[in-house]
Parts: sequence; structure tokens; C-alpha cells
Amino acid sequence: MLAEIAAGRGDTGRHLPRLLAAAGCHRISIAAETLVLDLAVLDEVAGLAIARDHCVRARKISAEAAAAWWEGLQELDRDGGFYGALTFVRAVGEVMG
Repeated sequence: MLAEIAAGRGDTGRHLPRLLAAAGCHRISIAAETLVLDLAVLDEVAGLAIARDHCVRARKISAEAAAAWWEGLQELDRDGGFYGALTFVRAVGEVMG
């Protein structure tokens, strides 16, 4: 039987092999997969606009600076120059018995 766990957070991903071993798994293998995303998908998954708005409300940046940053990202995305990526770690181990 196989046990598989995956994580999209670097801190969590580093613990996956240890967690599988602690659960009694053997023959543990680790793989990382990077997804390259356009701005709309990355925003949906990672919440860029939500984070932008939070920073404005918290007065970390001005509304004007936030708008300029967002417009810059949109322009890069339209021109094919935007690069966004998420890397996921997957760990698989064999459960004996």
C-alpha cells in the first residue's frame, strides 16, 4: 500500500519525509513540481489582490502605489513578461503490512 502526502508550503514540505517515516513508511521518495501560472490564476491561488488590499488597509503601502504595482503586473501579463510560479513537494512512501 502507498501513502502519499503533498504540501505547497516550503516549511511543511521539508517535514514530509520525516512524517512518512514516523508513520512507518519505507521506500520514501520525494518529488517537486513547479507550476508556471499567469497572473489571473496566480491571483486566484495565492491571493495577490487580497494581499495588496490588506497592505493598503494596514497602511504599509499607499493606494496609489498598490494600483501602480497591480497595473504593472497586468501589463507584464498582457505582454507575456509576467512570470509566476508555485512549487509543490510530494512525498510517497510504502506502508508495509
